[in-house]
Amino acid sequence: MHVSLFLLALQSVSVTAGTTLKPWLPRSKQPCGDFVEDCVGTEAWCKSFVDGRSPYTSPEACFKDRAARPSTKDWRGLAALKLLRSSPPGCQGSGGKECYGTDAAAACEKIQDLFLRKECYAAREKEPWLSLASQACLDGSATGDRSSCLDLNEWCKTAKAKFIYGSTEVCQGFRDLASSWKQPSQEGECRGDGDEECQGTESFCGAFVDREERLKCFAERRRAPFSVVYSAGCSEHQTYELCNGTVDWCRQSSSVALYGSETNCLDFRGKTSALLKWQLKEEDCSDASEQCLGTEEVCNTLVPADLRDDCFAARESPPFLPANAESCSDDKPADEICLGTQAWCTDHFQKAGYLTAEKCLSIRGWDLKGVEKRVGDGLARSLDEILAGTLIEMTRTKASLKEAKPAFKEILEILRKNSSELTASAAESGFSKYVG
Repeated sequence: MHVSLFLLALQSVSVTAGTTLKPWLPRSKQPCGDFVEDCVGTEAWCKSFVDGRSPYTSPEACFKDRAARPSTKDWRGLAALKLLRSSPPGCQGSGGKECYGTDAAAACEKIQDLFLRKECYAAREKEPWLSLASQACLDGSATGDRSSCLDLNEWCKTAKAKFIYGSTEVCQGFRDLASSWKQPSQEGECRGDGDEECQGTESFCGAFVDREERLKCFAERRRAPFSVVYSAGCSEHQTYELCNGTVDWCRQSSSVALYGSETNCLDFRGKTSALLKWQLKEEDCSDASEQCLGTEEVCNTLVPADLRDDCFAARESPPFLPANAESCSDDKPADEICLGTQAWCTDHFQKAGYLTAEKCLSIRGWDLKGVEKRVGDGLARSLDEILAGTLIEMTRTKASLKEAKPAFKEILEILRKNSSELTASAAESGFSKYVG
């Protein structure tokens, strides 16, 4: 009896071991309209039991009857990404792999059903999060609408992306988060190390000789922050860009050689930041930061002369301060808080690092030359009105303009020879206007 049961069990095991599992089928690469496994693939087919179109009672039973799912397919990075946003140059109508990479980008986007389309993307490895959308952006060859050059974060918010993926969040979910842009390490033991953490992103990617590989390396990272002149990281890292600003760095010949163009360099940076706060000098510190030295000293002494205007322009205008005797002290030199802005700029502008008092005042939003011009123009108009009134009164007294002109001419001669420059100028104008 026991022998018979043993043989029966052994036979059952043998039959089970010999059962052939059905293959795991991918979606068809060719257009098809029938809802069959050969067309829609095993993933969608096995899940379809809820619609009564499968002989299985559950997705699990269907999956157990198939071989394991093959490993996910590669996106082929930039090549597939180009297809989602815009066809690469020379690809129109060719249909080759140089345009579509794997079948993933072409097949997934063309699927009309949203559920099946998302399943198609889910069957592939996550796409890298590139900062720029196409090589046409990177090499500056994009023409017309530059929407194909959007950062992927922005691209996923577009109507097209929402249509393809169903939502911005799903679009973002199919990408691996990009690594951040790194500045060179200041640690001594890091010197000579060839990794990105040590030498920084720019040097790391710049080591690629091939320009396309170099730009792709930059694109696979989040954009570098836009740096103003003497940005917060300058005192620590001392890189050209952090100290002299992104705009000046990107127009340098070394940057143009690295990125291919000034525009490319700027495209790999984030948006310009809001104006920085004006910093007053701190008393109890000795480092080279703006917070310690104050904005005025940083922009006037630590920044190249041709970038000083840019340095001030990136900060808020400082307040126009009244004199405050309570802030003055015998223990330290008088400063703007003590003397007030007017005295500081007119009597101490050289000490503050300015070439002229006008420059010191203009940084604080006070256009001295403009004020002088407006005052002068107003005085000139007043003098002209006075001279015109005088001529009218003399004409009334002399009974005629012809008789009044010689006497009026004598008055103008006296004003022209013996008055201030402004009054003399008004008299000169009166000669041409009223005497002729």
